[in-house]
Amino acid sequence: MNTGTRTRLWWLPLLLLTPGALSAYPNYHDPNTPAAGYCAACHPGFSSRGPTHDLHVPVFTLNCNLCHTGADRNNPFIMWSTGDASANSNFGCAGCHGGDYGETIRADYNNGSALFALSGLRKASGYGLRKQHLAKGVTVCLDCHADVRRCFVKPENAAPPNYSRMDVNVFDSCSSEDSTPEQTEDDIGLDNDGDGRVDQDDPDCNAALPTTPGEAGSCANSPLMVTGFDRATGTLTVGYGLPCSTTNSIIHYGPLGHAALAAFNYTGQVCAAGAGGTATFNPGTDSFFFIVAGSENAAEGSYGQGLSGTDATNPARRFYVERPGDPASGICGVTQELSTRCD
Repeated sequence: MNTGTRTRLWWLPLLLLTPGALSAYPNYHDPNTPAAGYCAACHPGFSSRGPTHDLHVPVFTLNCNLCHTGADRNNPFIMWSTGDASANSNFGCAGCHGGDYGETIRADYNNGSALFALSGLRKASGYGLRKQHLAKGVTVCLDCHADVRRCFVKPENAAPPNYSRMDVNVFDSCSSEDSTPEQTEDDIGLDNDGDGRVDQDDPDCNAALPTTPGEAGSCANSPLMVTGFDRATGTLTVGYGLPCSTTNSIIHYGPLGHAALAAFNYTGQVCAAGAGGTATFNPGTDSFFFIVAGSENAAEGSYGQGLSGTDATNPARRFYVERPGDPASGICGVTQELSTRCD
């Protein structure tokens, strides 16, 4: 899915990817409250070499420096990197719970007692990890890190950077059942891309799973573009990248007024725009917004994400959530299905 608009001078929204800010939780727990605060508040299993610590050390690695930096072994740096793109790069927690997006740390870090020369070093980014937190209602990551659209997140089958190390006993981001399992305390594996599906339950890892389309015209493929406009008749021609598993496309449109656009008030549909990546339709001579959604047999896919989610504790803070579907889409004979989308 992607959104376009057509006025007398049509326009398309511009997406800017904003990397996370430098600040973050620097330690596992708050130094002022031993074994509490920060990440330890929700993930206490590392404290006093608890069960989560025991899972990571004997099962995954014997290299303590992957998680611990400096002399304070009881309170490691968990997200910072000492990466240099070599085989010995240390990407912290994001090395196994994130991805290498070719980004670097913007500035040195001062924890109050020591200066760590990190500026310019390569880092891993936990885009999928942030998605997991948001899905569970935890928005604290947004204090320092901007959310990103889902199509920027590497898929489940893209192994995190630490998986290629010789001193890490896990290598397959799609398997929780082989001899080197990517398991957690509950033995269900990891959701690396933060889409709510782990390992072989994710279509990224299992081509046999039923899927519905992801986002049409997303940032991962050719964007939605108006390629032709007849001012006299209102006829539009649009081009867009086809989402995965698409056998057809559906165009939903509505009046381009503030209230209608804010509520995605769809007033018309083109039920069979085809799977050629281009379509011509006529919503009328007024001004309209429109969305292209992929469909696969009887299921309609994603309408994409928009900056419309808000944190109840801080309404000024927004993040990406799924755009609402069209309640009238049943006239096209399809049902929106998002639980198996392949984006």
